[in-house]
Amino acid sequence: MSTGYCQQDSTIRKANNLLIELEQRRAVDSLNSDINLRLKLALKNYDSVFVYKDRVINNLQQTIEAMKPEWYDNKYLWYGLGLLTAYILIK
Repeated sequence: MSTGYCQQDSTIRKANNLLIELEQRRAVDSLNSDINLRLKLALKNYDSVFVYKDRVINNLQQTIEAMKPEWYDNKYLWYGLGLLTAYILIK
């Protein structure tokens, strides 16, 4: 009867060890899924930062284009027209 008790005890230990191992795996899987979720959120935020950066760069380029001087904003043109007007008036 003693050997049967030892077999049951070892079987119970094996089952207990198996349950502990399964619980640990479940905990690890839970942590992995949590880490995956956090990584996906971080990647989504990272992508949105790049989209925002591209929009800001595009807006700045449009602002620079709008600020470029036109042909009539040339100071040499106005200087030349002033000299021409003075020459005509003095003549």
